[in-house]
Amino acid sequence: MYFGEYLVQQKTISEEQLVEVLAYQIEALPSFLRVLKNEKLLQPQQILNLVEKQIEGSCDLLTIIRGENVLTNDQINNLFKKQCENKSPLGQLLLDLKYIKSDDLEKSLNSFIALEKTNEQRESLPVENNIEQVNDLETENIDTQTEDNHIDPETGISSVALESLKALGEFNEEMVAELEGVEAKDDSILETQECVSLKISPLQNEFVLQFTNTFSEKSKKKLTKVLGFIKSTGEAGGDIANFYNSLYSDLHIIKGAARLAEAKLSEKILDQSESIIEKVFSLDNEKLKKWGDENLPLFDMLIPLLWELREKVSNGETETVLWKNEIWKQGYLALYAKMQRCLKEF
Repeated sequence: MYFGEYLVQQKTISEEQLVEVLAYQIEALPSFLRVLKNEKLLQPQQILNLVEKQIEGSCDLLTIIRGENVLTNDQINNLFKKQCENKSPLGQLLLDLKYIKSDDLEKSLNSFIALEKTNEQRESLPVENNIEQVNDLETENIDTQTEDNHIDPETGISSVALESLKALGEFNEEMVAELEGVEAKDDSILETQECVSLKISPLQNEFVLQFTNTFSEKSKKKLTKVLGFIKSTGEAGGDIANFYNSLYSDLHIIKGAARLAEAKLSEKILDQSESIIEKVFSLDNEKLKKWGDENLPLFDMLIPLLWELREKVSNGETETVLWKNEIWKQGYLALYAKMQRCLKEF
């Protein structure tokens, strides 16, 4: 159940009003063709040729673009980002059309969040258990903090952890600075909010709901199953390319929802994983199987780490709460660095 349906069930708005709002929401989105034209990635004649083939083939424009290889995956993804940037939030449209008052919207949204949390069965593991697995990838010898193991004031990482990761050739200050910058905004908020549930607007809350509904328990289980199918099918000598397509699609959708919810750490590491999968699309089945044998453990570690971030956002906190956890932070950085090295191997 999504928020609009909940409002109808509670008789806060009528079915007719919800249909009207959804129609406005869809109509307000620029078409993919419009975004393509505005971004000037192709010449007008190239676009006309694509549209002609679309009409002749009775299929969507994106299928034609992929078939003709006129744009890279990165360019296509950026076009989707531009398109989604113009999406009008459901709550804002309800307010604009005067179907609901601001106070009533906030009350309904809070009630819906409480209901969703009650209905959802959580299966997340403790932070320490998941991060121990991530640390095992490349940081097995990181010591606990001692007198000689101080916390670096610039990065917030212990000195032993820094040296261990640097020794592996996978870690540098620029990467930490980049990730620290991602969370700088949240840090300033938390200093005044004392790391408790944040007071955010109904519209911002709506994007958080979209993120948690997109990356749901069902979605998490599907990702785990897809990884299992890749391994078992590869061992049996079957074609595994389609499973990577499914994995890419699911992660891409979650990344888009994370961006709208301003879940920056989730978005950042999802962007890395997406880039990796884009690279493996060029491999034949035998090379793809070999690559998976060596690198799929990265994704086995990615899913529970993402779920921990998702749970913090779902509980009204920010990802910074985990980022301030030294053990968790080391684990995140280890996985992020491993993914960067994986990309460089192509």
